[in-house]
Amino acid sequence: NRLRNKLSHTDGEVSASAYDQAEADAYYNGNSYYYNNDLVNILLIGVYKDSVKDKNSKQADAVFLVSFNPKDNTANVTAISRNTMADIEIYDMNGEYLATEKAQICLSYAYGKDAEESSQLTCKAVSRLLYNIPINGYYTVYMDSIAQIVDSVGGVTVTVPEDLTDVYSHWKKDATVTITGKDAIDYLRHRSNLSEERLQRQKQFISAFAESAKKAVLKDISLPFN
Repeated sequence: NRLRNKLSHTDGEVSASAYDQAEADAYYNGNSYYYNNDLVNILLIGVYKDSVKDKNSKQADAVFLVSFNPKDNTANVTAISRNTMADIEIYDMNGEYLATEKAQICLSYAYGKDAEESSQLTCKAVSRLLYNIPINGYYTVYMDSIAQIVDSVGGVTVTVPEDLTDVYSHWKKDATVTITGKDAIDYLRHRSNLSEERLQRQKQFISAFAESAKKAVLKDISLPFN
């Protein structure tokens, strides 16, 4: 996210007075960092339920922060594991606030009274986790919409990062394939031996989708509004 190291240090140690003068946004390993105010941060939340009309309480199955820099036209995707421990707000069955506790970040979505509040609670949890960075907006994706979204940009071309032939025989490691809407859920949700592999596969898919979306919008400027 282009955090900039602004504090000089010697042998990895920084004096307390230097910290006070810096007033940095974050400190790590004796260095201070300042937030890049050019960034526009959008949180992508994947929820495993059929649609927004599904009233049952769910969890945030996938969480990704997309940071756009309009000055140099770049974007960075930060993948956040659903099992990451974070400070989340806890509410009772009546929607009354109880406490803020450490829990898996995926649970932050479950405490909202509706989809909007659930998404906002997840944004709060991610912001806290990342040194209170501002989150400018969110986009929550439900199961029933993924196929349509992927097909609207003509599919998403990826290089398969691991062997997925147990899903489809042509999804071999390092094979270049175009994922269509009907196959997108299988690609995104398939659980391999390591949860990290699935997380990185989802991150790769989002980056590839962004490229496909750019090309599709250039062909049809009205696409985002349809």
